[in-house]
Amino acid sequence: MHWLDQASLDTLTFAMRRLGNEPVRLLLAARGGWAVDPLALDAPPPSVRWREFVDALPVFQTLVLDPLDATQVARLLPASLTPAQVRQVTEQSGGNPFWALQSAATLQSHDTSVPQLARSLSRRLAAALSADAAAALAVVAAAGRIDVPQTLDALNGRVADPIAALDAAIVAGLLLESEGRVTVAHPLIGAAMVEGLPPGQRHALYRRLAALMDNPERSAHFLALAAGSGPDSEVAAALDAASSSAHARAATPAAAQFAEQAVLFTAAGDATDLLRRRIRAGELLFLAGEVERSLQQLEAVDVDNLADDDFERVLPLFVDAIYLVGGLPSAAAMVVHAVQTVGPDERRRAVVFALGSDPAYGLREGRRAAADEAIRSAEAAGSGVAGLALHRALVNLAAAKVAAAEGLDGELLDRAAALEDDLTIDRLYDRADLIRGVWSACIEEMDASRAALRRCIRLARERGGLSGLSSFLGYLAWTEALAANYPAAASALETADQAATWHRIAPPYTMLYARVALRIADGDLDAAGELLDTALPEDDATTPESRLYGAFLRGTVSGYRGDAKEASRHLERAASYADALEWADPGLRLYLDSGLAEAYVAIGRVTDAARISSWLAEVGARLNRPTLLGQAHRIEALVAVAEGNFDAAVAAARNGRRCVRDAAATPRDRAQLARPRSNRAPAQGAPTSPGSTPGRTGQGDRNRPRAAAATGRARAGPRGRCPRGRHADGHRAASCRAHRLRSVQPGRG
Repeated sequence: MHWLDQASLDTLTFAMRRLGNEPVRLLLAARGGWAVDPLALDAPPPSVRWREFVDALPVFQTLVLDPLDATQVARLLPASLTPAQVRQVTEQSGGNPFWALQSAATLQSHDTSVPQLARSLSRRLAAALSADAAAALAVVAAAGRIDVPQTLDALNGRVADPIAALDAAIVAGLLLESEGRVTVAHPLIGAAMVEGLPPGQRHALYRRLAALMDNPERSAHFLALAAGSGPDSEVAAALDAASSSAHARAATPAAAQFAEQAVLFTAAGDATDLLRRRIRAGELLFLAGEVERSLQQLEAVDVDNLADDDFERVLPLFVDAIYLVGGLPSAAAMVVHAVQTVGPDERRRAVVFALGSDPAYGLREGRRAAADEAIRSAEAAGSGVAGLALHRALVNLAAAKVAAAEGLDGELLDRAAALEDDLTIDRLYDRADLIRGVWSACIEEMDASRAALRRCIRLARERGGLSGLSSFLGYLAWTEALAANYPAAASALETADQAATWHRIAPPYTMLYARVALRIADGDLDAAGELLDTALPEDDATTPESRLYGAFLRGTVSGYRGDAKEASRHLERAASYADALEWADPGLRLYLDSGLAEAYVAIGRVTDAARISSWLAEVGARLNRPTLLGQAHRIEALVAVAEGNFDAAVAAARNGRRCVRDAAATPRDRAQLARPRSNRAPAQGAPTSPGSTPGRTGQGDRNRPRAAAATGRARAGPRGRCPRGRHADGHRAASCRAHRLRSVQPGRG
C-alpha cells in the first residue's frame, strides 16, 4: 500500500465504497513506519495516505509483523551453519528474512556475510558523504554500539569538527541517535562500511576504540581485531580477562569465543599458559554447544601427562566430547584403554573408574563394579582430593541401581548433591538433580521429577548453559508427556527449541518421545510415523538408546493402529536393545514390556504374556510401585480372557483397579487426567499418567497398545478414532470401554 500512487489509491477507495454486502475480504500490506533498509536508504519516504483508506473501512484488523528473532531466522538458514554463524546472520540482517537469506548465502561462499548488493549500496551512499561524515560513520560502524562522548573522542584528531561530522552522518540517515547512544541505521550498512576501510585505517580505528573502552570484553574485542595474526601476550591476557567477565555474567557463547581467541594469540613456547587456555577453551566451547571445536582444543592436550587437577577436569570432558562427536564405540574404547592402563595412583583410578561406570559409554557388564572402585579410590585418595570423580561415581552408581530395578537410591544422590557445594561443576548435566529428575520419572515419582528438572532449568538459565537448558527442557517435556500433561509438554518443547538455536548438540531421545506422544494424543498417527522416520530411521549404526526409542515408538504406533503382529516385532527389538543396555527397570525400559505382553496376547502367545505379567508383579511388589502391579493384573486379565477363564479375568481386573487407586492416592504423581489436546479423539491408548485415569486397569503403562487394539475387538478407525463414533452417553469411543470384553472392566460384572 505504501507504494501506491494517489490515482491508484483513489481508484481502490472508489471500488471499496461501492461494495455492499458482497462477501469480499481485502488483504493489505504496508510499512507502518519507515524501516531502515540498505535497499531504500536513498529513496524518499513512501506516502502514508494509505492510512486514511484503512481508517475509512467499516471493519478491519491490524497485524503488526515484528522482525524475526534468532530462532525464526535459524529456521530459514541451512543446517550447515554453526550457531556462531546463525548469530552473525541474525545480527546483520536485523530480523529481515530477505537479508538473512542473502547474508547466509554469502557466508557460505565467502569469508564475509555482507551480501554484494548491500556492499555496493552502502559504499555508494557513504561515498556521497563528506570525508568527515564518512569518518563518523566508520567509527560507529566499527564500534557497533557506542555513546556520543566516546564517538566524539574517537573522532578527535581524525576530523576537524567531530560534532559536525557526527551530525552530518545522522542527518544523512546513516546513523541513528537515541538516548545518548549512536548506532548504524542498519547492521549491514555498518558491516559493509567497515569491510570497505583500508586495512591500516581499520586496525588503527580498532586500537583507538580499544583504548576508549572501560569494559574488559569490549576492550579485548577491539584489541583482537586490531592485532595481527601472530602471537601477542597482551592481547591473549586481555582475552583471558574478557572470557572470565563473560562467563561471570552467564554469557557462555561469548566466554567461549574469547577463550578460543586467547589460545590463538598465545605463543607455542608459553607452554603453561597455552595448556591452561586450551583446557578452559575446551570447557567453555563444550558448554556453549560447540562440541567439535571443544574437541579440537582437547585433542591438542597430552592428557596422560597432565597434573592431577587438570587430569580430573580434562579426561571426563574429553570422553564426553568423543562420545558426542565420534559416537559410542570411540568413547567406550577410550574408557577401556584408560581402565587397562591406569596405574596405582588412587586419584587417577577414581577418575578413570568413574568414567567406567558411565551409563552410556562405561564398561559393559561392569559399570556397577567400576562405580564401587571409583568410590573406594576417591575415599582412599583423601577428603576433598578427588571430589569430581567421587561425585560422578555416586551419581553413576545411583543410575546403575535404577537400571538394575533396585529403585532410586536417594542417599547416594543426596551425598553427591552435598559435594556440589564445594565443587565447580560447569557441565550441569553431571549434577545430581538431573539424575534425580530423569530417573524419578521412570519410577513414577512425577512430582519429584518435575521439581528436580525445574531446578536444573533454573540453574542453566542463571549460568547461561544453553545446551543444558535445551536438554533439561526436553526432559521436562518427556516427564509431562508421561504424565499426560500435554499442554505443559508442548510448552516445554517450544522453549527447548528456542534454546537449541544456539548449539548443535543432538537433543535427548526423551524429547522425541514427547513429540511423538503429542501427535499420538492428537490422534495423528501418520504424523507420528513420519516424525519417527525422519528423526530416528531404522539404522543399526546408531546408538543403542536411539534404536531402543525408535523401535519402542514404532511398536507403539503399530499398536494404536491395531497391528499387533507388527507391534510385537518392534517391541521385541526394543526389548533386546534394553537388555543390551542392561536396563532392567520397567520404567527405564519405557514400559515396553507391558505393551509387548498385550501384543503377545493378541497374536496367541499367552505364555510369553503371562511370563511378563509375573515379572512386572514381582518388581512392582518388591519396589512398592502400584503402577507395575496394575500392569501385571491387566495382562493377567487379558491372558485369562484369551484362555476363556472369565472369573479369573474379572478378579485380575478388579485387582488392577485397586492398584490404579493406590497409584493415584500416593503423593508420587499429581498428573492431570489424560485429555485430548484438540477436538479430535486421541488415539486409543494415548499416553496417560500412572494410575491417573479412572476406569483404566493399570494405566501406568504409557504409550502401549490398548487391549482393544491388541485383541482386534475395537480397532481404531482413521486417525485413531473408533469407527462407531460417539456412544449414547456422549463419551468418545476412543476412550470408552463399551467395545471391549465387558467381563474384564473394573467395576463391572
